[in-house]
Amino acid sequence: STLTNPDTNNIDTYYIILSMFDIAGNNTIDTVCFYFANDSVIPKIEYFNENSASKLKKIGDIIVFTMKAKPYGNALLSIGTIHNDIKMFDDGGVEKLSGDTTANDGIYSLLYIIQKGDDINNGQVTGKFISKTGIKASDTLTSTLLNIDATSPEIANIGVEPNPVNPYIQ
Repeated sequence: STLTNPDTNNIDTYYIILSMFDIAGNNTIDTVCFYFANDSVIPKIEYFNENSASKLKKIGDIIVFTMKAKPYGNALLSIGTIHNDIKMFDDGGVEKLSGDTTANDGIYSLLYIIQKGDDINNGQVTGKFISKTGIKASDTLTSTLLNIDATSPEIANIGVEPNPVNPYIQ
């Protein structure tokens, strides 16, 4: 058997190549992939950003969040005090709102659609990452503040003057 790591970008993944011979000399080769949990390595968020550029967002607008960290982990984001621990995806676009293009490359994405009640003014967005082995990276903030006006205007005191409107109605 042979232990190899052909993927230098993913240092925690190893392959065992087994070559077995029976008594008659028949050969079978099989490969087993396994994840080696190196608990001494603290994961790092390489970057975390969003595409709003501090511009005011409204109901129905989409904000794209992107984080680069280690593959096979759990990436989360929190928007100020209005939403905590929203899951980001590294699934190649399987999830409808993932926005991700390549699975398991360590680039996590989320297409967030602004909904009623998402109001925030100069809010911080925090990125969080936990490795597959449960080790937490230091939280990271986006470089821009988020501004969302997700409150629909109210219509009140509707009236028409003069009353009645139709002069032929007495």
